Amino acid sequence: TTNKQQDLYVDQDQVVAMQDNLRAAMLLMTREIRMAGYDPTGLANAGITAATANSLTFTMDNYGNGDTADGGENITFDLYLSAGISKLGRRNPTQNMPVAEYISNIEFYYTLANGTRTLAPATPADIRAVQITVLASTATNTKSAIGKTSFTTPYGDSWSLPPGYRGRMESVTIKCRN
Repeated sequence: TTNKQQDLYVDQDQVVAMQDNLRAAMLLMTREIRMAGYDPTGLANAGITAATANSLTFTMDNYGNGDTADGGENITFDLYLSAGISKLGRRNPTQNMPVAEYISNIEFYYTLANGTRTLAPATPADIRAVQITVLASTATNTKSAIGKTSFTTPYGDSWSLPPGYRGRMESVTIKCRN
């Protein structure tokens, strides 16, 4: 029983780390995407510039100087692989920073000005809200049956984790400034 207790402890520790990763990722993306299109002077032409099912790029005029060329004003959120680890990245034109590790999937689901919802709008300026869904997984195979392994996104896609891995999925809807 000592080995089983130790395995359970290790698995629970992984689940806690996974939940912390997911929470941090959602908080950062919510805060920054809410600022998409921030343009206090009306001169920067800030807004969402590219939107797909698994990537979102937007600009904002954080410094109120009429442009979006300063650091941290042109942001892309998407997934990338680094050293075999799937990560959620926050990329600006010059660097890619990891936001969270062991993020298995991401979905951006957009509500347009006419009320329709889509995964990839033809015109990013029509976006009025973004629903983000993120699936985080444990770093390694767990020995216990803590957590789920298959999920359905708000759009209806099915996501599954490899056998033995556990995950958490979270969704949030953000209204945009544009």
